[in-house]
Amino acid sequence: MDANPREIITLIIENVSGFTPDELRPSFEQSGIATYAYAPDFAPRDTHSGYAWPTLEQLIGKNQRLVTFLDDKADVAQVPYILPEWEYVVEIPYANIHPVENFPCNQDRPRDGVARDLVVMNHFVYNRATLAGENIDTPLTAQQVKDHGYNELASLDTHWQTCKSVWGERALNFITLDYYDIGNGSIFQLVDQINGFSSA
Repeated sequence: MDANPREIITLIIENVSGFTPDELRPSFEQSGIATYAYAPDFAPRDTHSGYAWPTLEQLIGKNQRLVTFLDDKADVAQVPYILPEWEYVVEIPYANIHPVENFPCNQDRPRDGVARDLVVMNHFVYNRATLAGENIDTPLTAQQVKDHGYNELASLDTHWQTCKSVWGERALNFITLDYYDIGNGSIFQLVDQINGFSSA
């Protein structure tokens, strides 16, 4: 981040190990990235939306270029720059079972049906095995993703266009997928296309 002063990074941490923010704080401080961390100056509200988010230029101008969300156990009273994901973010389904013809775009988490300001478009695909009546889902291998073209521009763009038809004028802020380096740079082409840039 020192070498790229106009770049903004968002971390979405899946807290499967159940760390508290105080346990995560040393990693931010010892690495030096805490100095770039954005901490909102607004408090959570019952509507979970309508927050006064800064623009990208404002984040760059204040050198607060790291935005961090934690999906479980976030507590801004402990660490004000580790934000509770589900206060501000919704995501569409992530457990898409192979083969996928049409990726869904409905709100999956949180499951309260209440919109948030930010939206994650999950573009993951899983294999499913059933053992003793229990479903066991595992991510596709890199080769499977490549063979089935899930990370190609056509698949990503179709998913994006479908979600636009569902969410209307709402921006889909983040696109998540496995193996970003498979698909001949398609994810970067799509993001450039969405933001009105030419992929040169």
